[in-house]
Parts: sequence; structure tokens; C-alpha cells
Amino acid sequence: MMKGTNLLILFLVFFLTGCYRGNTSGDGAYLLVDVADNHPKKELLLQDFMDVEYIALETSDEFLCQGMILDIGENLILARNNFTQDGNLYLFDRKGKGIRVINRRGQGGEEYTSAYKVVLDEKNGELFINDMMKKTILVYDLTGQFKRSFLCEGDFGVDDLHNFDDKYLLCAVGMRVNEGEPGKSLLALVSKQDGSIAGRFEIPYKAKKETVFVDAGNFLLYPYSPILFWEDRWILTEASSDTVFSVSSKKQMEPFLVRTPSIQSMEPEVFLFPKMLTDRYYFMERVKKQNGFDRTDWAYDRDEKTFYEYTLHNADYTDKQRINTTLWNHVPNGRIGYWQVIHAHELVEAYGQGRLKGKLKEIAARLEEESNPVILLAVDK
Repeated sequence: MMKGTNLLILFLVFFLTGCYRGNTSGDGAYLLVDVADNHPKKELLLQDFMDVEYIALETSDEFLCQGMILDIGENLILARNNFTQDGNLYLFDRKGKGIRVINRRGQGGEEYTSAYKVVLDEKNGELFINDMMKKTILVYDLTGQFKRSFLCEGDFGVDDLHNFDDKYLLCAVGMRVNEGEPGKSLLALVSKQDGSIAGRFEIPYKAKKETVFVDAGNFLLYPYSPILFWEDRWILTEASSDTVFSVSSKKQMEPFLVRTPSIQSMEPEVFLFPKMLTDRYYFMERVKKQNGFDRTDWAYDRDEKTFYEYTLHNADYTDKQRINTTLWNHVPNGRIGYWQVIHAHELVEAYGQGRLKGKLKEIAARLEEESNPVILLAVDK
């Protein structure tokens, strides 16, 4: 029965994409993942396969920032506060020195009501703010001067957006609010000038599978990233689909990962979400929709062609502190795998206990408990 299910999935991949590449993994091929499997456990050290950079964000009366990173360019870091709606956008250089604070929050036509998602276009000197309340994308220069605004073509809400190239944003259009055509998720190339859609990447599915858990009055939403960037391609995920797709800079769409059994056949559902991709490992989450959400961390070792249930540790702590992978955050910048906030008070405490070494120890020695956080950047070697 399982063999027949696998063959059906592979046929559907071929039918839907016109790009059958066989049940293998590696360059130019997709990876087949059985979400019902169990895998051996393995401990990984982050520094064994990633270069780790620490950036201490400057602390001053003007620059008091909780370190929620919005985007990272070649020379700039864009951040906001995490749990407040003060409207502040903080620009730092790549060494953490504060450059300016931008705030255009308000109710006017040239203002945003919220700045939850912001894209930095460093090359063109622009910021794109997705104001989900207005269903509007507002554009400012890097000093905060308003330049233009537009609605996405078709008046769809934009859930997620990224800087695709000089001309286009890559957007998840109406996925979370279930707008658009039933049975199909739309990811689109949206013009940076007027919001017109220049290209569409459609992910079909039979029935919508919600990443929402409701039990005894509790409401939980499991967030996942529908768009990830790795090397020269974009990884597109729809929770209701059995196939994760990749899109190249040439706008070609093909299967990247196929899961089995089908999400459409499972109760409770077991989701599979790509989390971080590196030259050595594909990191992913298996998430079972029960007891809230039950998650397991998996890694596919591309060299050994083997899956592991992994734990990840930071070797810059003398006790090799375990990294909480639920806190991973992604920015589409070159080979940056993920970023993570490390709060100053935690580093001050660890320094006092003699638990730090190397560059992290040097940074912690200069911090106070009320300092701005330190940002960990993990960059693929």
C-alpha cells in the first residue's frame, strides 16, 4: 500500500510540474521524505558546518532596539522592536553601529499603520513595507522619505514578501487569509513600481489543511515560512501540498522535496516544513497537529545521504549550549542560514559564570544587562 502511495505521489509531481527527476537526492533532483519514519539521533555543532558571526547592536538613548531583524543587506541591518507597535525602524551598519531611526507610523496616505514585514532593497536605496491592515505596500527611501505606494494586483493581501531582484518582489499572495482561487496557493513576482504581477508560481492542493489547532478554547497558529532563500534559488512551501518547490533566478519552478504519505490522507495531519538549507544539511521540522503542535527536528545529511533527528549546539559556550531551533529566523541574503537574538542579560550572566569563549566572550565583556541584544548570524561555509 505504501509503495502504491509513493508511486501516486511521484506521478502527481510529474503531472503538475512537467519535471519528473526520479526518486533521488542531490543536485538537480528532489528529495523524497517519509514523515512516518523514525531516524537515529545525532548531536551537531553549529561551528562544524557554519561560520558564526556575532553583531552587538549599538546601545544609546536613540537606539534602544529589541533586535527583531527585518532584513540584512551587504552593508545594512534593518530591525524593529518585537512586542511593540511604536513604528520605529532601526538601520544599523553590518558592525552594529546605529545609522538612523525611521518612523512614519500613522493614518495618513504616506504612513503605515504597522511595519510587521519590511524588505530592504539596498541596491536601489528603498524600503518596502507590507501594511497588511491597508493591503498596501508603501515604499520609502533609506532616510524615511515617502516615494510611492501600491496595492497588489487583484487587491489580494500579501502575507510575505522578499526582494527577488532589481525589478520584482517575491510575494506569498493571500495564502494565510485563503484569498484567490480555491485549491491553489499563489506566489507571485510583483512589480516594485506599481504592484502588477509579472509572474505566477501556483502550488495546487486538493483541500486546504490549516496550521491552526483549536482545543478546549485554546487557539494556536503554527507559523511557517512559505518562502525561503538558499544560494541562487527560492524554496516555496504550501502546508496543504505534498511538494515543496524551488524557483531559480531564471524563474523556473521544479520539485525540491516531496513528502509521503500525502498530507491529504493524514488525521491528525503531520506537516513537513523546510527550516534551513546548507551545503551539508537540509534542516526541516516535522510537525504533528496534536497536543497543540508536536514538533521534531530532522536533518538530511547530503554527504551521507541519511536522515537524523538532531540537536544543535553552540561551541562558543564552554558547555556547548543547545540552540533552540524554534527561534530560527531567516533572511534571504546570500549564504546567511539564519539569525538569532541573544539577549544582553543572558550573555552577561554566562560571562560571569565563565561559560563563554572566543569572540562571544569578548563581546559579552563589554555589555551591560540593559544593552541592546547581540545578533548571531550563521553563514554557510
